[in-house]
Amino acid sequence: MRLRTARRHFTEDIKRSKAIFEHARHVPNKSLQGDLLRSSFMFSVGALDAFFCDAFGDLVSRTLSALEKEPIATIMDNFENLSVPAVVLLKNAPTDGWRWRMAARAMIEKENVLSITQIKKLFNRFFEDSEKLFCDNRLEGWMTHGRATNRVFGIARSDFLHLSGTDRISAIKNGNKQLNSRYKVLFQRRHDCIHNCDRPKVAPQAIARIGSIKNMINDIEFLVDRCHDELYSEFPRFLNRCGFSAVTRNQVGASR
Repeated sequence: MRLRTARRHFTEDIKRSKAIFEHARHVPNKSLQGDLLRSSFMFSVGALDAFFCDAFGDLVSRTLSALEKEPIATIMDNFENLSVPAVVLLKNAPTDGWRWRMAARAMIEKENVLSITQIKKLFNRFFEDSEKLFCDNRLEGWMTHGRATNRVFGIARSDFLHLSGTDRISAIKNGNKQLNSRYKVLFQRRHDCIHNCDRPKVAPQAIARIGSIKNMINDIEFLVDRCHDELYSEFPRFLNRCGFSAVTRNQVGASR
């Protein structure tokens, strides 16, 4: 089934992140506690990065496998431009499916997916032009989700639900900007932690309160969960638009 491994690994990894966080809460040494909290946050962003890399490899390999089974189908231009390492294709593989998975993994192994722009670049090839990932139409559903927060969208879910007409449209556009801003801050903080021990200037950045780290982890989990649901639903439609038969879609784990 599509995205199963990526989803399972993320679920396991985010639990590990939360376990570090829970342990840090009870550490009496404040300096050590701060570094454990930073570690829990960094772990969550690493889990996000791994999820998107695994998810991209999964969907690409299933598409290539479908194309091998049904060469008459048409792949969109933006998919044809992907470069598959020749050395991977020449290696012996137990199955063709395994070969395509290794090829997809080789394509993504040097990437990181720590920006909304990069997520769009990798995954929007699977979406229709009018319904891209992170477009306003899709974001409206995210903003009404039970776990939507003011931190991510700049407006509380309860307030958003009461809006209509131009006010609702305006809130969605502002929500999109706030989402990009929120995750830009989170990804930059992870970069600072990794590359300069959370010391972008002279002193380490402060952790205002323990709960702020929990909010960061929750927001990372929210983004992955929403993108997983969008990708899971859209991939069968993508293969259908490419012209693959129901039989082929079923064979590559994308029947519906």
